[in-house]
Parts: sequence; C-alpha cells; structure tokens
Amino acid sequence: MTKWKDRLEKSLRKFFQGRYGMDALNKCIFFGLLVTTILGQIYPRVWILSLLNFLLTLAFFYRALSKDLNKRYLENQKFLESIKPVGKRTGQVKTRIKNRKTTSYFKCPQCKTEFKAPKGLGKIKVTCKNCGHKFIQKT
Repeated sequence: MTKWKDRLEKSLRKFFQGRYGMDALNKCIFFGLLVTTILGQIYPRVWILSLLNFLLTLAFFYRALSKDLNKRYLENQKFLESIKPVGKRTGQVKTRIKNRKTTSYFKCPQCKTEFKAPKGLGKIKVTCKNCGHKFIQKT
C-alpha cells in the first residue's frame, strides 16, 4: 500500500519540478475564478459566467503549470506595475484611517494639493507649497 503512494508522490514531484506555480497574477485569476464560480451558482442560467469560469480555469492552470518561467515572470511584473496605483491609494486610505484621531487632512482650495497637520492646533495659516496660495484651515 505504501509502495504505490511513494511512487505517486515521486512522480508528482517530478511532474511539478520546474513549473512556475503561484504568483500575484495567478492569485488574482484564482480569486476571479472563485467569484465566477459563486456567481454561477447564484445565477445558473447566465452562460457568460460559465464561459468566463472556464477561461479563467484554463489561464490559471496554464500559468501555474508552465515551464516558461521568464515569460510568466514578465507577465506578473507587468500585472504588478498596472495595479501599483491601486495599492498606493489603498495604503493612503489605510494610513488616514489609522491616524484619523491624531491627524487632520485637508486640500488647498486652489490646486487641490493634499496637506496634513496635527489635530488640536485650532486655526492655522497654511501656504501651499505648490501654488503659493495662503488660506486658513481649522485642525
């Protein structure tokens, strides 16, 4: 009984050796696959969900089992570059939420440059670094 398990394990290791595996793009594809699967269960008559689910499954396994490591790496780097602005904005929102009790955030009324100041200073006179506009802001 253990002989066939050992043989199976050895052959699976050999098969997966040198394959690309998981990266950020594949995780995103997998998340999309989960979403289309759940939506397909909720709306079974929407055929486009089944088609999208099938295509995402193909893309997921194609990328995960690919032996062309350089091409998959470049695809992942391009994907990461394309979502960088989203990640940056998400980080800014997290920081604002974290510091909401100690920091006041505001924008220049003229050029919309963002500023921050400690809360509790009362009214302060602000000169915009970008456009030179002077305004009074309550913190």
